[in-house]
Amino acid sequence: MTAKEKTIIAEIGSKAEKERKEIIESTSELTKIESIKQTKLVKPMESVYTLEELSANARQLFNVRTECAIAALKAAAIKACTISKAKEIIKKFMEKEVL
Repeated sequence: MTAKEKTIIAEIGSKAEKERKEIIESTSELTKIESIKQTKLVKPMESVYTLEELSANARQLFNVRTECAIAALKAAAIKACTISKAKEIIKKFMEKEVL
């Protein structure tokens, strides 16, 4: 192998190494971006409470009487749920028209 061939091979090797590093860096950046997106998309899980716990605190949580919270949740066949779901159910129940 001549000196010129060795130089060409070395240049090709260094170009390949440079391209490999660029690919790794860009992949690393994409992974970071994807991780950030996933973190923003994931919502924190709400705690689940029993019907008894929700109804015992109905006045503070939903501004309704205990009996109303119990009736609303039982009508929806809820034994346990999150506070936000319970608010939805109780609100709909309280807004129903009485015939």
